[in-house]
Parts: sequence; structure tokens; C-alpha cells
Amino acid sequence: MPADVDPDNLEPHPYNEWIYRQEDLDEATRRFVADIDEGGIEQPLVVNEDYEIIDGVRRWMAARKLDLSHVPVEERSYGSKEEERLAILRHNDDRHETSLQKVREGLMYEKLVAPQMQDRIEAGDTIDDDDPLLDLTEGTNATTREIVADRVGWSGTTYYKARYLWLRSIAKDDPNDLPDWLTDVVDLSELRDIPDEVSAKATKLVQQVGEGLAVNRAYDRLKDAEELHELESAIDWDTIDSSGAQRHLQEVESNFKSIKQNVPDSGAWNNVLGQAVEEFRKSAGKSPDEKRRYILSYLLENEDKIDISSDESAEVTGLAHRQPPADKLRELYWEEELTITDIAILHGVHPELVKFWMREEEVPLRREDLPKRERERIR
Repeated sequence: MPADVDPDNLEPHPYNEWIYRQEDLDEATRRFVADIDEGGIEQPLVVNEDYEIIDGVRRWMAARKLDLSHVPVEERSYGSKEEERLAILRHNDDRHETSLQKVREGLMYEKLVAPQMQDRIEAGDTIDDDDPLLDLTEGTNATTREIVADRVGWSGTTYYKARYLWLRSIAKDDPNDLPDWLTDVVDLSELRDIPDEVSAKATKLVQQVGEGLAVNRAYDRLKDAEELHELESAIDWDTIDSSGAQRHLQEVESNFKSIKQNVPDSGAWNNVLGQAVEEFRKSAGKSPDEKRRYILSYLLENEDKIDISSDESAEVTGLAHRQPPADKLRELYWEEELTITDIAILHGVHPELVKFWMREEEVPLRREDLPKRERERIR
């Protein structure tokens, strides 16, 4: 029978907290608050003998939010630390995890799976169908990475890329802030040699993945940053933006965000553009010049407010449709060594729009493509 326990006498299991760390009430937890406020806690929390929460952290957070004096708790004993860790993971199988939580889950699975996989390799065995940890079809010849990826709901490649990103994002973290067992699956000493710029880039990309950026896209950007780090002439856009160089690109983007709600969603493209130009003038204190109008038109197309290609008098595609994929843009600029003007001519756009595309896709600039006064600002 579940026991009633004061929520203040409970705490999340350290591994639960590390994997699913949650300082604020997310949407799911807020739903728990509403449901518990209406009907109480139907499913008891699962805790170990130390009253560390194995399952039910969000219910516990909701109970504390509601100032409940007690919560139903089911105490369980586990035969080993490995069983306890596996229980934490399995209780969260149906949880909607963030990409970062999936990576941390995967690392925990690596810790649990690797010893068993090594035993099987040495014995020349395949996987048994009764293994609750590996949980794959009997006879499967899977790698540790494939098993771990399967457990967190990713392909082996996606898990590898997400893991690669996250590890580089923590390269400069204090080792004392990381769990001791992590050294069993990761050589943290190798991460210390990662350049600060690359680690900072990885940290930014991990944040962007949390906001919706695809893992594959983020990985490609990090690999580009690593390769271009060795090129003395390459300047990334974080450095350019923070120095105040190419400020007009930031200004157009910022002003567009503030005016777009005042621009109609339909009408002749030139009329909509004209209204956007007027709103821009009010916001920026001056009318946009030619290069800014190109960028403004492109942004309007991306928001589906105008469609130049739908104009019967136009025989060309809209600006947004002329934008090359990020890898092609990078290839033209860095491998084929075309100038920004060359790329602009190739795609029939203004050179400043090419720069804006490069900033969007985080394709670094060559130092010589900045005006002298801006180059001097960046050392």
C-alpha cells in the first residue's frame, strides 16, 4: 500500500535530476498542477529507500506548487545501482523529452549497455530476446550506439551527432558539475583541448536545437565552425555581430520584427512592399536604401506577405526561391572561392542579400570582405 509522505521529505534522484533537470514548471507539469488540484494524485510516486524520487518528479513539483501536505508514495528496493538507473529511464519511456534530455538519457544507457555489449562481443554472442536492457530482437548484431539510439527514439546517426554537439558544449564546464560516472563513457580530458570558440559555438547550437533547429543542421554548422577555425581569414557571424560590424544587417532584421505585424498579409506585392517601406521608415527613422529594400523584400517573402513570382508581369522567381541551400552557399564561397558579388550575379540578387543569407546560415566571412574600418575593429 502506498504511504502518505510530506513532499518536503522527498527529493529527485540525482540521476533523474541530471537527465531531466527541470527548474521551472513546463507545460506538462502545469497540466499536472491543474489535474491534481481537481482530482488529487492518482498514481503514487515511486521512491527508493532514501526517499529519492525514481518516478514522479513532475507530480512532486505540482504537489509543492499546490502546497499539499502529503503525497502517495510507493517505496521500492533495487538490487543494484544499475537496476535503479534503468528504472529511472524506463519510467520516463513515455515522456516527451527534449533533445538535450535524450542525449543525457543516451549517455546513461551507454553506461548501462556497454559492459553487457563487451561481454557479448568477447563471448561471440548476439542479443537475447529476454534482456530487459537491450530490448531488441533476438539474434540482432547491433552496436552500442544503435541500441542506445533505439532506446531514446533516434537513429544511430542522429544520436551520434546530438551527442557530439552536447559534449563540445560542455568542454569548458567545471568537471565537478558533471556526474562521476560520465567518465566511464566519455574521455573528458580530450574535450579540454577543444578551442573556446568551438565550444561556445556548440553551446549556442545546443540552445538552438532546443528551440527547434534540426540536430543534423546544427551538427553541420558545428563541423563547419571546426574546419573554418583553422582558417585565419574566416570570421564567424557571432564575432561580426558582437563587434558592431555589418550592423545594417542586424538593423534590418530587428526593424522587420517590430513592423511585420503592421504589414498586410495580402495585396499586390509592390503595394505591400511600399507599406513595409513606410513602416520601416517610421521604425528606423529613415527610409531603407536599395540594399535594405532587397533584404526587406526577402523577409516579406519568407513571411508569405508577398509573392513576386505570382505577378504575371514577372518572369523571374521571388528572392526567397533564389536562395541556395546552406551547403551550396558555403561551397561557392569557400571552396570555389567566388566573391560575394559573383554569387549575387549568379543568383540575380543584391550582394547585401547574399551577405544576409550567409549570416542566416552562419557561413563565415573572409576577413577581406569586410570594410577596412570594420576589419580593424575585429582583432
